[in-house]
Amino acid sequence: LASNTDVRTTIDVLVYDPDKLIDVKDNSAYVDDTENNYITNIQPATTVATLKTNLENDATTIQVVDKDGNALTRDNLATGDKVQLVAGDTVLDERTVVVLGDVDGNGKVNGLDYRKVLNVAAGKATLDDAFAEAADVNGTNSINGLDYRKVLNYAAGKATTI
Repeated sequence: LASNTDVRTTIDVLVYDPDKLIDVKDNSAYVDDTENNYITNIQPATTVATLKTNLENDATTIQVVDKDGNALTRDNLATGDKVQLVAGDTVLDERTVVVLGDVDGNGKVNGLDYRKVLNVAAGKATLDDAFAEAADVNGTNSINGLDYRKVLNYAAGKATTI
């Protein structure tokens, strides 16, 4: 016997605007470096909550993970963390966090950082990618004594921002 069976399948289609992914607010001090996939100019001790308020995206669609992709176990951002725009389990867009002066990626700016910046400025060491961006605190595209001085002053408590 032949029977007519009505079979229906539901397919969920995720549609997004590729020009409207992670979007830093225009009035934010943060810089969305889409060429390098960074969010830069983030001050030390910035929390995940503060970051989210500086994005146009709905905060429920933004997650922040560490450089290895694990959920954060700290409140403050660190250089190398990843900001992800998500829909369910799908990552739609991702940027690497660059915290000014945090050149070792531990979320703090301290003596380890200023010594590393000094060594880079003196040509005795190098930094790669987001960590080099974090060392260039004055935004001149080179790491020099001015960057070292700013990181040193912050780490020594003589400045509240970098």
